[in-house]
Amino acid sequence: GVEAPAEAPPSDERCFAIEQIEISGASLLSEAERTAILAPFADSCLGVGQLNELLKAITDHYIDRGYVTTRAYLPQQDLSRGTLQVIVVEGRLEGLDSSALASDRELAIGFPGQVGEVLNLRELEQLVENLGRLPSRRAQLELVPGEQVGGSRVQLQGERSKPWHANLNRHNEGQRSTGEQQWGLGLVWDSPLGLADQLSLRAGRDAVSDSYRHSHNQSLSYSLPYGWWRFDYSYSQSYYRTLGQGNGFDFKQDGDSRTHALRGERVLHRDNLSKTAVNLGLSHMRSRNYLLDSFLQGSSPHLSEAQLGFNHGRR
Repeated sequence: GVEAPAEAPPSDERCFAIEQIEISGASLLSEAERTAILAPFADSCLGVGQLNELLKAITDHYIDRGYVTTRAYLPQQDLSRGTLQVIVVEGRLEGLDSSALASDRELAIGFPGQVGEVLNLRELEQLVENLGRLPSRRAQLELVPGEQVGGSRVQLQGERSKPWHANLNRHNEGQRSTGEQQWGLGLVWDSPLGLADQLSLRAGRDAVSDSYRHSHNQSLSYSLPYGWWRFDYSYSQSYYRTLGQGNGFDFKQDGDSRTHALRGERVLHRDNLSKTAVNLGLSHMRSRNYLLDSFLQGSSPHLSEAQLGFNHGRR
């Protein structure tokens, strides 16, 4: 939006007639942004209060865009010449410190930015999100001073639990025709390749099987982050056998299905209140159904699907 004009200094406060404002060190500010920020202060008599407002306007512009360690300063200078010099120190990221929470490899693949660039909180939030997908990682960021002026290092704080979780359960959510009572087994493994990835394996089958009613299923899913991206692959297969009835006769029905799905999601924008992402997906499903061991072509589809979607969420 348009900046409000700077308030005039009190009549008893000394002010400096400023004809030109020069900003140095602001490599991330475009000419249009500089003009918009400086417009309320141009060709004005600026007192101490207005000078502080100018520094705050520049610093807030950076902070609103995630550059939380960047600050604007006034160096020692002679303002009687009508020129005001402002120095911007764009705080840079000097390093990501590995710890028990995340190895160097996990930090490298989960962080969308680069060491040495101007530190951006949005990139660090993406790193925390990529690690936080894993139940065994509950990380928080801490910024510590670096060696250079304005520089910072990032350290991860938090606790790390065991990287795998297994469960065995029995439920009655199955189909009556193929086995209502079901056993389920699951295993989730965080970062099996040391890449902040996740592997999930699941299997199930009917608890009370006979020669007519039976079902079983298996599935695998794998998730891998890469900076602003996340890639997911899943595979599932299932089999059923049941006893059909018609015209006073019993007949065997059985079949199986297999599904592959690949999905990628890219964060397009995030700020302190919202996140917008685009996702792309491909999937293929093949099923085969039989009646009295005869293949049913008409009810055994092969389906391929492409997906494109957008997600937008607000805190």
